[in-house]
Amino acid sequence: MKCIVDAIVKEVTPQINIYELDDLDFNTILMKTSLLFKDLFSEVMNSILTKIDDFILHSQHRANYEPRRIIERTLYTLNGPVPIRRRYYKHVQSKDHKFLLDELLNINSNMRVSEDITQLCAGLNGMGLSYRDIANVLELMLGEQALSHQGVRDHTMAIAEKLQAIDKAKELDTINTLNRKKVPILFIEADGFWIHEQKKRTKRKKKNKDRFEAYTVVVHEGWEHRHKKDYQLINSQFFTAVKSEDKEQIWDTVRESLYWTYEDLDNTIIIINGDGAPWIRAGVGYFGKAIYQYDRFHVARDLRLCLKKFPELAKKAQKALETDEVWELHPILAEALSKVSIDDTKLKEQLVQMISRIESNQEFIVDYRKRIDKTINNFIFLRGMGAAESSVKRFKKRMKGVGKAWSINGANAMIIILAKYFSGTFGHYLNAKKPELIEQKHENPPLSAAQSPTTIKGKKLGNGVVRGGIVQLRRCYTQIGNMLQRMSSC
Repeated sequence: MKCIVDAIVKEVTPQINIYELDDLDFNTILMKTSLLFKDLFSEVMNSILTKIDDFILHSQHRANYEPRRIIERTLYTLNGPVPIRRRYYKHVQSKDHKFLLDELLNINSNMRVSEDITQLCAGLNGMGLSYRDIANVLELMLGEQALSHQGVRDHTMAIAEKLQAIDKAKELDTINTLNRKKVPILFIEADGFWIHEQKKRTKRKKKNKDRFEAYTVVVHEGWEHRHKKDYQLINSQFFTAVKSEDKEQIWDTVRESLYWTYEDLDNTIIIINGDGAPWIRAGVGYFGKAIYQYDRFHVARDLRLCLKKFPELAKKAQKALETDEVWELHPILAEALSKVSIDDTKLKEQLVQMISRIESNQEFIVDYRKRIDKTINNFIFLRGMGAAESSVKRFKKRMKGVGKAWSINGANAMIIILAKYFSGTFGHYLNAKKPELIEQKHENPPLSAAQSPTTIKGKKLGNGVVRGGIVQLRRCYTQIGNMLQRMSSC
């Protein structure tokens, strides 16, 4: 290792002496060193892969395969491009062709970028960058265009297909009853948002604004302090669905995933928080001890809107909501309704609808902390719910905006990748080989009386980390040959 360091130092600073120290520039040294590391990385990786390919030629891996020719490809990584020269084989009997090196090392023949760039792309999608922006970021980092914006989209679609295949084939389902966790309470927060659908050119001219809905569910074990008064969710998991005819189908996935993660699920208290949508409330029927919580943020917001012309009544309504005296809201809203002018039909309609919502959801508006066993407070810190809004915003940041429209397949691919990335399981899925989509027998978890047998899709697998890399510069010269000669003489 010391020989390598000395050779790099000699290559970067060949003529430094005591009289030329004032002429040195840090950026020049940094650029030269970065370029040498980039070239060295490519040469070393190419040598290693070539050696492995030579071993395959004389090993049992090539049984019944005969080499045809050597084909070169380039795989882009955050540390620079890696040229790969490997043999193309033909099976003696079936006449199938394949690259045995790619198969052995789990290198997808259709992929131009490595796993570290794939994780970086997922992170950039999570930050809301478009396909074109991601392609530009990669070009700045790598010094050359690794993927076009269409290439980034195709890559995203291919990765989403792999994630779905792994889920369907249960490739990552290694959790058994001994690994399940026991928790006193679980929290589920659900919400949805609308996405503009792409249309053909003829339909665009007609200004057809068709939309479809995406459903998101976040499951967590509570809250922990992040800093000062800020909190973060504990072991959050994200589940998503796009334009499903059966809106409640997402609960099948949620229930069966939780079954393989938590012990005694049907006897665990589960709080389901939502904005009143029927598909959210239906989730209560999928768990033994589930409690529905009408999202109090939505109630408080709608009360302010309805009573903005009556400040005194608005204060009374806010106080009644804070003290969970929900039965006081009806007479307050009725009093406001009696004071509305005859011409203000819109406000009258809003008040009537609000009164109806309060009557039909009165018991669910009461804070869940007053409806469960208070001893749970001894095991976990409880606070008001409302993570669904912030969770949906993370998806909206990428999928909504001026001019953004999606096909069903494109939206489904993106929302799958974002869900895995936000859950911290994206890296685990990338490390798994894409399985064949075949039927696999599995233990069916016990369901509540109202539910039928379903399939397991999502898993909580731990925290995936997006790996970074040194920012690469544009290649302007190559001195790798001279440096390697110096290294060999050490």
